[in-house]
Amino acid sequence: MAEGYADLHCHLLPGVDDGAKGPDEALEMARALVDLGYSAAAPSPHARGEYAPRPAQEAALEALRESLAAHALPLQLHANAEHFFFEEGFLEQVASGTVRKVGGGRCVLVEAPYTAPLPTLTDLVFRMNLKGCTPLIAHPERCMEFERP
Repeated sequence: MAEGYADLHCHLLPGVDDGAKGPDEALEMARALVDLGYSAAAPSPHARGEYAPRPAQEAALEALRESLAAHALPLQLHANAEHFFFEEGFLEQVASGTVRKVGGGRCVLVEAPYTAPLPTLTDLVFRMNLKGCTPLIAHPERCMEFERP
């Protein structure tokens, strides 16, 4: 990876979730990242049923890579997704090795529920670690579980 910052949680891919609305907005966001000193990003579209399916997200990632190259924007893009601990099939994806990891490494970006406790958090982390995954918690400041002593 090139020198500079790496953004591991951004909704840069256009039209796949609640992030960039279109290609121009995605380019503007990428330009802002580069201007701030970022050399890499792992766009993290929501991996949830109400958003675009995985193939559409992967196509958007490739299209954005091509657009960045065409506009000479030096921002490397790596595969990623923002998973939800309670999304149906998430733990099965972890177990089978098909879960999307940040840049293909060990980390998996996961989001915990905001308004409900997650007493099984330590068990979920343990189970993920057994399968070679390290959870990277998205929005811990919003998660009720992290407010408990």
